Amino acid sequence: MTTRPSYIKAIDGSVGQAGKDAVVSNDHVDTHIGSRLRSLRMQRNLSLQSVGVELGLTYQQIRKYESGDNRISASTLYRLAEFFRVSPSYFFDGLASSGEEAAGDPAMRAVLERIPDLEVRRHMEGLLRALEQRSAARVVRLSNDG
Repeated sequence: MTTRPSYIKAIDGSVGQAGKDAVVSNDHVDTHIGSRLRSLRMQRNLSLQSVGVELGLTYQQIRKYESGDNRISASTLYRLAEFFRVSPSYFFDGLASSGEEAAGDPAMRAVLERIPDLEVRRHMEGLLRALEQRSAARVVRLSNDG
């Protein structure tokens, strides 16, 4: 039996063989889908255990899905959508395109992804964009005055 090496995507975007000291970042899509899963579960007042039991998974696996540490397969995503009685596309709602993601601060995106209420999250994103624009305009004014 041949074992294949495990490959990872590092924080700097490079792809290489996984080692014991490897640092791996979660993909923003996995984090977003996990955030949507957590939001649904909490809105319905369900425990990690109860969702896991319904899908034949452990609560630890559901927790890893929610954190974005583990990717959700297409079949599991479909089963989750059926269980929660939502469209599979629900998990992708509000997902920024790769261009939008690159424009934002990754740390701030990670914080925003933890806000389970999508409407509150969108308002916070709008507020942060407005503050960022205002701050940039102030910097331009100050540099023109000097």
